[in-house]
Amino acid sequence: MRFAWPDIAERLDFDSEADMFCAVGSLIDLKRLKTAVESVITSPEAVRDIIARAEISGFEFDD
Repeated sequence: MRFAWPDIAERLDFDSEADMFCAVGSLIDLKRLKTAVESVITSPEAVRDIIARAEISGFEFDD
C-alpha cells in the first residue's frame, strides 16, 4: 500500500497482523483504498509488478 498508493497510505493507519490486513481511516480515504486495491487484487500479474517495482526501487517492506 505504501509503495503503490503513497498518497492514500499517508492518510491511513495500518495495523495488520499475520494474514490479516487492517487499515483505519476516514470513510472517504478507505473508499479510495478499496478502489485502488480492487484494481489489482484479482490480478496476480499486477501484484507481482508492484512488488518487483518496489524491490527494484529499494523499498523496505515492513514484515
